[in-house]
Amino acid sequence: MSPAPSAKKPKLCLATVVSDPFVLGAIVLLNSFLAKNPWFNGDIVIISEVTNSPLSRSNRTLLREHFPGLKFRDIDATAYEGVFHFAETVVETPARLRAAFYILECFTLTNYERVVALDSDMLVTGDLRELFETQAPFSIVRAYDHDRNLPLPYFNTGTMVIGGEGLRRDMVSEISDFLATVTKVNRSHGKADQSVLNVYFRGRDKNYLDEKYNFSKRLVPPDVASIEDFIAENDVRILHFLGEKPWNIKIKEMEWDYRRHEELWLREFLSCAKPTAVGRLVRELIAQDKALRRALQRRYVPADDQRVMEKTIERAFAKRTYASVFQDKPKAASDAEA
Repeated sequence: MSPAPSAKKPKLCLATVVSDPFVLGAIVLLNSFLAKNPWFNGDIVIISEVTNSPLSRSNRTLLREHFPGLKFRDIDATAYEGVFHFAETVVETPARLRAAFYILECFTLTNYERVVALDSDMLVTGDLRELFETQAPFSIVRAYDHDRNLPLPYFNTGTMVIGGEGLRRDMVSEISDFLATVTKVNRSHGKADQSVLNVYFRGRDKNYLDEKYNFSKRLVPPDVASIEDFIAENDVRILHFLGEKPWNIKIKEMEWDYRRHEELWLREFLSCAKPTAVGRLVRELIAQDKALRRALQRRYVPADDQRVMEKTIERAFAKRTYASVFQDKPKAASDAEA
């Protein structure tokens, strides 16, 4: 009897960094990716770190409920001290953005032939086979000035494809050592991982992908007749929700221009989310709204009136939220309009 064949290592990997505040975004990212890429048979790797990018046990369970085959990679932040020092002293990146740097871990996933790294605030709207078939060691989408119709001298890191010699176990240390020799950068090229990688890859070989693989929500006109038609006509494969996220209360007035864009995200979420995830979204929206109102009330409302107003607004907000999530509750929708 011949020996059983050894298990063949997966060749392809989709990877993303997920912390507790981004778990709902990750559900949409992964579900939309799998829905649009049913051919994919590789691994999906979730990257986190206990201090700067914590992913709680309950949120890991939530992700596994939706995607049982996930692999979790918990990394050691000490390897990133050099990167943090450069970013916070030279680029002046706020320490609160440290989690973004952990996407560099994708360069160290040497047990795969090709790794596609995506930000967890993305919605996949088309087939990504071309990314997994790209042969270049490092591929990204170049930044572009659409007002002047000019390519810019840096790239975005929301979508990265790494393979071949681009995958190296000691890549984070290699980047850290290089950054130690750099004392000045162009801060207009971004912060966090984007600034670091633009510095490291300046003058090094890189392959530029079509913009459709990292298409900012800001490039979709708010007044377009149909966002779905716009995405189809422009062959957008990945829609990137830069700025305030679809699962969060909007703070900046300009973000209200993208409410219709976020309906795409919400529809995807509701198409796949289990009750535990829907409940999480509702609770988080209520908590965020409550925190925002408290901040405003402390400035503008007499103390005696705060609690009465808080309860009234909370009830109205809850009705509106549940009405938008559970479409089979017309009574709640009617109440919200009253």
